[in-house]
Amino acid sequence: MKYSETKLAFSEFLNMLAQHTELDKDDECHLHANLQSASDESLNSGVEGYPSFYYFSDVGGKKYVLEENEDNGGSVVYEVPQVDEENEYPCEIILRDTVGMWDGDAYENLALYDISVKPTESDESDTDVKIWIEFYYSPTTLNAPLDRYARNNDVNTEDSSFEAYEAHEFDTYADAKAWIDKQESGRYYLSHGETDRPKYTITN
Repeated sequence: MKYSETKLAFSEFLNMLAQHTELDKDDECHLHANLQSASDESLNSGVEGYPSFYYFSDVGGKKYVLEENEDNGGSVVYEVPQVDEENEYPCEIILRDTVGMWDGDAYENLALYDISVKPTESDESDTDVKIWIEFYYSPTTLNAPLDRYARNNDVNTEDSSFEAYEAHEFDTYADAKAWIDKQESGRYYLSHGETDRPKYTITN
């Protein structure tokens, strides 16, 4: 898929949408819902502070993806001249390409959009490694945990510091493997909606 960032302002693009779709741009209270309804594809995290993506396949004969940020001043409009309609999802492709420039870890940010991308597994000789945790829950489970790195308070349950929720860095692969072995030992009780025990991957 090919795309390029335009110089269209958010308000300018809304005016274009209003001319070529059924979008009610003046209904600010329901703008998110109206954009989703008018779009051919949308992608959002449902988390405050993270952008939503909307794909429009025909706006005056052109295709666009809107990356809408809450302050609107940071919103970006991409023109998408070429799309394989059957195999490509423009919102997801642009999200994957740009998420590395956001604050925070790219893999954890993708998980917010229910896009699971497992980090590359480390070699046994690697140092300063992390552990990626994949959770398995029924799709209908409310508030199911998102895939993420093992945090400082996972490793040290008494850690209540400001850094408690940051990804824990193990000195060596062996240290990380020992922590995983401890988690996987003994009987495991599934939580409500959980279909299997978590999977752990050592990564750097």
